[in-house]
Amino acid sequence: MRLTHPVVLGLAAALVAAVVFHAEAAQAQVKPEEGSIYTWTDAPLDAALSELADVAGVSLVFAHRVVEGQQVSGYYKVGEEPTAALEQMLADTGLRAERIRRGRYVIIAEPLNVPLEPDDPAAYTGTLEGRIVDAETGEPLWGAHAWLVDLDLGGIADLDGWFSVPRIPTGEYLVRFSHVGYKPVRVRLSVYPVSPQLPPAIRLQAESITTEDAVVRAGDIPEPEPGLTELASRQAAALPVYLGESDLAQTLAWLPGLTRAGAGGGALVVRGADPHLTRYLRDGVPFIQPWHAFGLFSAFQPETAERVRLHRGALPASLGDGLAAVVEVDTKDGRERSGVASLSPVSLRAVAEVPVSPRVGLLLAGRRSTLDWLFSPTLRQEAGAVVLDPLGTLGAEDGQDVAHRFYDAEAKLTWELAPGQTLALGGYLGGDRLDARLRDTLRPGAPDRLLVDDRWANQQGSIRYRVLGRRIFLTAVGYHTRYRLDEQTRALSTTDVPLERDYSVGFQETGLKVDVDYFRSLRHQLYLGGRVARQVLTTELGEAVVGEGSRAQRIEADGIEASVYVQDTWQPAERLAIRVGLRAEAYSAGRYVSVNPRVQVRYTAQPGRLHLRAGVSRQTQSLHRVRDRYAYTYDLAASRWLLPSARVRPASGWQVGAGAEWAPTSGLAFSVDAYSRVLNDVLEPIDAFGAGQALLGPGVEETDLLRFYRPSRGRAFGVEVAGRAERGPWLVGLSYALARSEVRIPGTDTDAWQVSRYDRPHVLGLLAQRRGRRWSAAARLTVQSGLPTVVLDDEGAAIGQARFDPETRLDLSVGYRFEWLGLGWDAQMQAFNLTGRRILDPSPFTDGTAALLATDVRGLPVIPVLSLKASW
Repeated sequence: MRLTHPVVLGLAAALVAAVVFHAEAAQAQVKPEEGSIYTWTDAPLDAALSELADVAGVSLVFAHRVVEGQQVSGYYKVGEEPTAALEQMLADTGLRAERIRRGRYVIIAEPLNVPLEPDDPAAYTGTLEGRIVDAETGEPLWGAHAWLVDLDLGGIADLDGWFSVPRIPTGEYLVRFSHVGYKPVRVRLSVYPVSPQLPPAIRLQAESITTEDAVVRAGDIPEPEPGLTELASRQAAALPVYLGESDLAQTLAWLPGLTRAGAGGGALVVRGADPHLTRYLRDGVPFIQPWHAFGLFSAFQPETAERVRLHRGALPASLGDGLAAVVEVDTKDGRERSGVASLSPVSLRAVAEVPVSPRVGLLLAGRRSTLDWLFSPTLRQEAGAVVLDPLGTLGAEDGQDVAHRFYDAEAKLTWELAPGQTLALGGYLGGDRLDARLRDTLRPGAPDRLLVDDRWANQQGSIRYRVLGRRIFLTAVGYHTRYRLDEQTRALSTTDVPLERDYSVGFQETGLKVDVDYFRSLRHQLYLGGRVARQVLTTELGEAVVGEGSRAQRIEADGIEASVYVQDTWQPAERLAIRVGLRAEAYSAGRYVSVNPRVQVRYTAQPGRLHLRAGVSRQTQSLHRVRDRYAYTYDLAASRWLLPSARVRPASGWQVGAGAEWAPTSGLAFSVDAYSRVLNDVLEPIDAFGAGQALLGPGVEETDLLRFYRPSRGRAFGVEVAGRAERGPWLVGLSYALARSEVRIPGTDTDAWQVSRYDRPHVLGLLAQRRGRRWSAAARLTVQSGLPTVVLDDEGAAIGQARFDPETRLDLSVGYRFEWLGLGWDAQMQAFNLTGRRILDPSPFTDGTAALLATDVRGLPVIPVLSLKASW
């Protein structure tokens, strides 16, 4: 086993370059007879020490430079303690033997023949160092534990995987290495005052506990959080793909309890909650609306991700907002040379890690959509409305001209200023653009029936400084994030009523976050920190409709959001982990203060086999987003936005969950989770399933919006089951969720609980995959309850609720891997919705409405697509 970095331990006559000799009992020799006497006369000291170690059955550790050239005399009687023999042998040599524990001695120098103080360990102690990495990818495992079993102490790996346990007695130790989500290992390592050998690289194998691609991970000292899902970078980019694209949202949607807002795509829906109740963080920076093409694809390129963490239950104290879930994406540092270039029907993209120097890494990524190459967006008439189909697969109207494109680019520079200190600069820029025109082909020369120019974009910038000490980790992040949307619409209704509409919304947040991790011991970790951010929301609306009137509104709201939090993770027993946290949040607008307790517990009933966990937490969310459901001018990509004020409270909620993970045999794993969620002060439309009743909706002013939306209650509960079986190249996965999600809107006719817009009582997923050396194949089947809808009478009035038919979708994928031109290539052929059944989403409009714009992200027909990816 390779050992540690050379460490110079300064004694005046001490060690410069050490070659270590570890004397132990010789295996091939016969055990010396009790009472036998061994003598040395003018013998070389190193040879005498080696023989003494053999016959006494002890370990002697020394540097050859200390003993070379010395001649000694003495004797030893077998069966006695070797202490007296060592004192006699080392007399007048300037050396002495220090016993560090039973059967183990270290030979140290006494400079100028002045005895060392008993508390000066410099001559007989050393540092245990090394690096802990993922066995498959070589990625450093930050936070991994190195624990010396005999001494009951250890160290924590830093950002680059390095660990260091200084000032421990020299000798051989049993060291236990562990990390959340990896199988722990035990290795015997030796510690010396000085060693010319390289530090060891400890490679840990990942340990999967549940479903395909997104796996709940369990390790030696596990996270006690129920509902936590963690993906390494290789899993984030794995199957299932979507339209030839490795997409993070599609991977997460495989988990039980997660669906998409539309059957064919859309934002992530977590346990039936509105998508805006899920918060996204990129390197700790809030990411607003991280979607392209109306939610068909996420703004995260999976190959840029170092690790993805999905929190869909009780949250740790460090995370705020996210009443339904929080998705954390940590990007790579660019210090491992690798790259990917990919061409699919969706996009042309590339990701590259470029090590600039041993201490500087650069991550670069870019993507540009190719939807207009294979899929061309189209417009069509449906239920009296003009509907945008982003993929252009479901029919089109004559006389149209539609173009849609999206892009994103990101960069991250990581610089190791000094051992244990890193500085990272990151930035992201991405956006979408839609141009649509629909001419009146029946009346040449007549005005266009529809003109749309919409664009929306995200921008981010951040600087992160991290200091990793032996027991204290400090991280400071300063950031700015911005989201901007502009919609311009010119249209004619079915009765030739002209409409002009300009809508824009801008949200930006600038903040500073500081976290401190204090590892009091390997069984006790204290985490505390704080965050302060300024939020600014600007919204403008201008509308004019002949016969209906016109208006122009502009609002600007801003406020300070501050939070402090503390969390204690304690392992009172080897199998029990408890995490208790408290988060306090304050909002300057409205002067709201909330205190949110959080508790998680995890118990390992059977190490490596059975884990039990439970948790409860309260959280709040400041930013409200609601859909404009009250006008035929249905927003294409925008929502109404509100910050807390004297009349609008932050939304809040409680989450309670419990679960178990069971791996009865190697390659077979199951998990089950039960949860309950209660929400308060979430803005809901008074008529949640009703159609629009006027061309002019509620506008953007707070007073206007509160006439149509009311602070409401929500609740959800359910059971989620996942299973995974692996044998050889085969993998089979199962996910199932039995759940209900409901809302209660005060002041309505019923004032009773009713199903929420995204309620799906049953969602079943099956996945079968075979990966050979060259060929791979996968099949994915999804069966789920239809979404709720409204029942209308002959006059178009809502008279009750119903549900669309159950939805079934089967997707297939076949891949071939090969090498060419020094690159690794992966060709994929996918076929979607082989059931051939069109999957419908609820329509926001009814017969006879004006011919205005809505978005269709419905299920796909049968579409075979080909994608090609090169990696290096």
